[in-house]
Amino acid sequence: ARPLLSFFQACALPGVQLYSLQKGDPVRELTSLPRGGPIIDLSPHLNDFADTAAAIAQLDLVIMTDSSVAHLTAALGKPVWVLLGRSAHWLWLLDRPDSPWYASMRLYRPRAEGDWDHVFDTISAELMSFAKI
Repeated sequence: ARPLLSFFQACALPGVQLYSLQKGDPVRELTSLPRGGPIIDLSPHLNDFADTAAAIAQLDLVIMTDSSVAHLTAALGKPVWVLLGRSAHWLWLLDRPDSPWYASMRLYRPRAEGDWDHVFDTISAELMSFAKI
């Protein structure tokens, strides 16, 4: 839950509404966040990829880990920031903040294994700029 709490704290900014596209058992992790947190769980409305695509189309930005939904978001041309581990899939290449496959995708990696504080600090600063806060 620590990475989720750190993510929540990094993104809980004035004027920013968070939505969860997570499905399945990991949705229960949302209950570990502070009460009244600004995350709206969309999982009850996401029955298939068409529903997910429709939800993504209404969002300004998607921030997530590497998953099929990250690919879907980028394929829709929506901005997506993907959090990758140090030993991410070869598809993401090494030491680049962008993807040659998707123009709307930004990649974020820890400088060292487990250095998620740096990633969340960077995302928080860039989210403030993105949201014009």
